[in-house]
Amino acid sequence: MRVTRVIDENTTVIEALNQFVKYRISALPIVDSQRKLVNIYSKFDVIGLAADKTYTNLNMTIKEALAYRKERLETVAKCYKNETLAICMERIVKAEVHRLVVVDNDEHVIGVLSLSDLLNYIVIRPTKIQPLVSPLPQTTITHLVPTINVFTEDDPVVEEEEEEEDENINGKAIEKKTN
Repeated sequence: MRVTRVIDENTTVIEALNQFVKYRISALPIVDSQRKLVNIYSKFDVIGLAADKTYTNLNMTIKEALAYRKERLETVAKCYKNETLAICMERIVKAEVHRLVVVDNDEHVIGVLSLSDLLNYIVIRPTKIQPLVSPLPQTTITHLVPTINVFTEDDPVVEEEEEEEDENINGKAIEKKTN
């Protein structure tokens, strides 16, 4: 099970940096007290702090750090979990971003869909599973993030083994190619 990490505006920059390193991620959705998406904080924001030489105060809050952002984003690039991959890819291209935050209909964070996720699904996955049975426009975002849960640092993290990808895709049995 993949875990999506989130932070709030009172999280410190050093806490966010620790999560970037510990979980090998490049961005953290920022949520309000009801766990609804309000913004996103990324490694690029940290680079901006370094350029402004304000990185010496790593105990500043994310809210304070976002005030140093050069480009003010009016909204966070997001998608809804039941949207097609074609729509999500179009949204990433138009917004010129590296990721979309996946939300439910109430704007609660479900996960993050990155360019790497898309490339892995479109380019790498088909070479591992033969034949490719699902055309891209009919594939929904839930195929990429079906088991993502949102946890806080206080919640226990339970690691589960990933299921074999060859079991079933879109209701059709797939056989692995063996040599």
